[in-house]
Amino acid sequence: MVSGIKAPSKILKRLFRTGLYRRIDEFKAFVKQHIDENHHLYESIRDLKAANTIYDAFICGSDQIWAPNLFHEWSYLSFVDGKHRKIAYAPSIGLPTIPDTLKPRMASLIKEIRYLSVREKQGAEIINELTGIQVPIVLDPTLLINRNKWIRMLTETKLQEPYVLCYLLGE
Repeated sequence: MVSGIKAPSKILKRLFRTGLYRRIDEFKAFVKQHIDENHHLYESIRDLKAANTIYDAFICGSDQIWAPNLFHEWSYLSFVDGKHRKIAYAPSIGLPTIPDTLKPRMASLIKEIRYLSVREKQGAEIINELTGIQVPIVLDPTLLINRNKWIRMLTETKLQEPYVLCYLLGE
């Protein structure tokens, strides 16, 4: 006899909805309290360069933002002039190797970032190989909530039905 999951989409929604909505609400509350949010849409490099007259620091960091197959100089904050702070918090390279043709330019762009960290050991090793800089490995920003919030989410979400959870990264 084979049994299957009758409504996998409902199970997945139930699994993630409560925690996701709560995290979104907490993030919005944090932004409202601590960040002077600007809803301006930057559509070109010229727009990004103009932001130098507004802000004193620029932050980049995201899953695979520095992936060589998605290379864009702006993702390394190339538009920021020399008198402003460049911060890379937990950017991800996402691939184990960098094509030789990209190595010199990536190295040059990374060296211009004064405050630099990465989210994975492999990224730290690649940056060290490219630039000679020892880069700290920091927590993935999606995990920047405290232990009690995780425990609360775990105890509040109890499924009564069996389920299958798949978590896939990369290839």
